[in-house]
Amino acid sequence: MLHLHACNLSELAEHQGVSLPTMSSTVSRLEESGLVERKRDVGDRRVVMIELTASGNQKLDQIRVIAERRIGRMLSDLSPSNKQSLADGLEILCKVFELDEMLDSSAG
Repeated sequence: MLHLHACNLSELAEHQGVSLPTMSSTVSRLEESGLVERKRDVGDRRVVMIELTASGNQKLDQIRVIAERRIGRMLSDLSPSNKQSLADGLEILCKVFELDEMLDSSAG
C-alpha cells in the first residue's frame, strides 16, 4: 500500500486487517530497518504519515522481481488449458475486487 502513497497507521492497520498496536510494532521494525519513515502531516501536526524510504522502495522492487520469477517458474509447467483456466479465474477475481472497491468508495 505504501508504494502508492503515504498512509497513517490507522489506514495501514485497516488495510492489513490487524490491530493498531500490531501495525505500530510492524512499522517500528520497518523503521528500524530503514525501510519506512514516519513524518508529521504538514496540514495537521497530530497526524503521522508512514512512507517508504528509497531503501524501502528498492527492497520492494527486489521482492517483486523474486516473486515474479518464482511464480513464473511455478506456472511454467501448467498445461495450456490450465493456464487459460487460471487466467479466466483471475479475471473473475479482479472483477470481484473492483466491485468491492466501488462499493467501499460509494459507502464513504
